[in-house]
Amino acid sequence: MRALALGVIISSTMGCQNYEPPTDALDCGRQFIDALYDGNFKRVNQLLLPTDANINTLETLYAKPFSQLSSVDRDNLRNASINISAVKDLGNGAVGIRFLNAYTNAPASIRVLQQNGEWKADFAPALP
Repeated sequence: MRALALGVIISSTMGCQNYEPPTDALDCGRQFIDALYDGNFKRVNQLLLPTDANINTLETLYAKPFSQLSSVDRDNLRNASINISAVKDLGNGAVGIRFLNAYTNAPASIRVLQQNGEWKADFAPALP
């Protein structure tokens, strides 16, 4: 199952639209969060730190539920404002970002770090 999910991620990122690479941790976090709630999982996969835990979280908490939403709910989710409530330097080049999607009203946080010269997002809880 994990091999299949990883294969889908790898194949979905090949030949994708060219996106501006994130310039810093906050830009990566913003692009990641926007893509996540827009349902642009190809872009999410480009910005996601590829760990088993992240892949499972993406599938179970975001991709699968998004695919089950009605078109009205998808539009509402895409159009809702995203409020970043905290940005904190976590040390070792990692930054925690706490945010809230106004439609779901569920607070969440991500960790963003630089790996091999690229900014990557991680679902690991970064801020309470």
